[in-house]
Amino acid sequence: MNWMSIILLSIEISGIKALAMLYGMSLFLVILSFIFFWIVMSTRKSKEKLRNQKEILVDRCREFISELVFEDDLCKESKQFEHYLLSSNFRSQILLEELINLHKSLKGELAHFLEGYFINKKLYKLSFSKVKSHNDYDVIEGLYELSKLNAKVAIPMVLKIYRRQQESEMKNYFLEFLINQSPKEGIDELIKASTFLSDWFQIKVINILNDNNFIAVPPLSKWLKRGGSHAIFGCKLTAYAKVHSEADELIGLLDSKNDDLKIEALRALVALEAKQNDELLIKNYFNQSDLVQREILLTLTQFESDLNVVFLNKCKVSKASEIRLFARNALNKLSRSKKYLELQQQASLAYSRSNSGLKIGA
Repeated sequence: MNWMSIILLSIEISGIKALAMLYGMSLFLVILSFIFFWIVMSTRKSKEKLRNQKEILVDRCREFISELVFEDDLCKESKQFEHYLLSSNFRSQILLEELINLHKSLKGELAHFLEGYFINKKLYKLSFSKVKSHNDYDVIEGLYELSKLNAKVAIPMVLKIYRRQQESEMKNYFLEFLINQSPKEGIDELIKASTFLSDWFQIKVINILNDNNFIAVPPLSKWLKRGGSHAIFGCKLTAYAKVHSEADELIGLLDSKNDDLKIEALRALVALEAKQNDELLIKNYFNQSDLVQREILLTLTQFESDLNVVFLNKCKVSKASEIRLFARNALNKLSRSKKYLELQQQASLAYSRSNSGLKIGA
């Protein structure tokens, strides 16, 4: 056998090996695909089975809770089912979710009964474990459960975790819970909080306070010391709680350098119906930015008086186009009031007698 034959034989053997390897790889991929398909189908079946089990449990839970709430005592079968529910975290969680769903539609003694059951059966421990976790979603869910079932027993634990919390957004969820369960304690924590208070968060807090009929808010001065979003929120709280004694403090804020704070102070004055401050607002008008001037004009429209109409009419013929526009808008808004014609007549008389020498800025 010459060398050429040897080379050809080697090539043939190599081709056979390569073909065998290719067939082997193909077979391996087919087997792997089959295994993957089997895993997917098994997982899907497991999920469907779990979902069906949960649906059955949910239906039985609802029947059980109805008997629990509306019957004097549980029958033997229901007591056994209760023990079955409480014997695993999975089933206890389903029971907890259904308690919350029913609690939303109940008030008074029945709602308090469910809250007591939540504590007595130590279902709150499920929520505790979520709040203590490092998963933000679980923490929020746990706080939601504790809040919906008014678990005041959780306040010390939540407060402890809140003070260790670093993320601003998460701290706000803790604050919402604390304010809902103990408004005074929660608001005191909010004043000390270093987090930014977004507009949405401020609205939620005021709604929580309103739901709890809580109006004993801290003095405005405490919020102003914190500055920033806390100061603005302090103005909103003053307006919400109708703290009329803070009117002078609000007027003083027109000397600050923060336009957003000035605007919120003016809106608070409207909420307090502090009409006695008309002249001070007019005097402060000329030193303000366009945005604040506009808010002052809008505020004056709420304080229906002949002095305000005189001032607005003078602003309407100002050399400055912005002032003319703001004044006209304010007068248009005021003209919708039933008192407008009477005020206009009084204003005309006051204007003819006026020698105040008010000058409208260019």
